[in-house]
Amino acid sequence: MSAASSAPGRPASQTAAPASRKARAAAAASRVDAARLNVVGGLYRATGLGPGEADAEAFLFYCFIFGQSLLFLDRGQRKRAQLIARTAEKLLDDKA
Repeated sequence: MSAASSAPGRPASQTAAPASRKARAAAAASRVDAARLNVVGGLYRATGLGPGEADAEAFLFYCFIFGQSLLFLDRGQRKRAQLIARTAEKLLDDKA
């Protein structure tokens, strides 16, 4: 199946451009994620954790930071902020 036949009425160059932009955006996001994880992992390594444990803690923390913002909790703003603060405290406890 040719690129032109996958999008009737549109030249192949017009259907390939969005895919190319998406691929570049995904690659850029991947680089940013890797850099952020490296920085946070370095902070955990600085506390004395070994590389594997530090990377796992960094991954968990990164997931928390971005994931919690996607949750719609049936709580008021103050209770949500308190929950986030308590969770962050747990993630930042001295592991060394």
